Amino acid sequence: MQLDGRYSSSSLPRDQPTTIVVVSSSKQQSRNKSTTTMSPSDPNSSLSRKRSATILQASPSPPSSRPPPRDGDLNVDHKRSRVAKQWTACPEYVTTIEQSIKLDPRAENASVSVLQSGYDRLSDDGRFIDLVHNGSRFTMLCFLGCTIDHLHAASVVSSLLSTFKVNVYGVSLIPPPAHVSSLPIIYDGTRQLTSSLGLLHPLGGGRQALDAIVVLDSKLRRRMLLPIGWVKPRSQPRGIMGLANTYADTEEEEMVLTSEQEVERALKRLIAGIEWLIHEEEEEYSRSWNEGVQTAMVHGIGY
Repeated sequence: MQLDGRYSSSSLPRDQPTTIVVVSSSKQQSRNKSTTTMSPSDPNSSLSRKRSATILQASPSPPSSRPPPRDGDLNVDHKRSRVAKQWTACPEYVTTIEQSIKLDPRAENASVSVLQSGYDRLSDDGRFIDLVHNGSRFTMLCFLGCTIDHLHAASVVSSLLSTFKVNVYGVSLIPPPAHVSSLPIIYDGTRQLTSSLGLLHPLGGGRQALDAIVVLDSKLRRRMLLPIGWVKPRSQPRGIMGLANTYADTEEEEMVLTSEQEVERALKRLIAGIEWLIHEEEEEYSRSWNEGVQTAMVHGIGY
């Protein structure tokens, strides 16, 4: 028996009960706590030595305290790509240029009368295309069937929409009464505008419109259709009749919304969709400009 904390099994008598007494000094215990010895035969010893070498070769400063790279262009490009990535996905309720439908020429040239705010009588404003082509980016049409709530909600955000260069009109199939709205209302007496956009009520015999918000771009293409009080079937694929994807996850989700909540959701989607369309317009202008510059450089034309 040894008194240094180790023992050998061969030095003990085999016919007597084994009693092991371990005696260690306090100095050795403190040394054992501070250092850990590893046998040379331990397979982890080589791994420990490799790690120790790696630690010795590592930089003394932690990664978080290292200075950023001097090349600032990389950081700028990363930020631009991250911002551009947020705008790549077209919202479900916005129709792409390829899938949007152009307003029918008969609707463009249809004679319309407008009830301006504060007036008692309709004014003859000529053709619809002349009415909306006044330097605006988009035209927002609130078709009035059974409710006028979405037109009233649009009047609340009309100042915001004007900053986006959006003209807002109501559209009615019957002569609108005076002082019903602070926004102008188009009287579509010929029903050509409503019919061209596919918003005649299927059960109304052509005498009633579906409540909806429609956004036309500067080329009179329908880019958004936000229904109020009716749901497009989910089985209808995107692109048919120019409609965007379904506006509710399920019909049950649509039915539990109150009229006020439905109008509020439509206005939120409207503003978000217009912001996306403005960015799309700016990207298209930038791309056309760059292509023009490259063509001019190829042909030796200076800008």
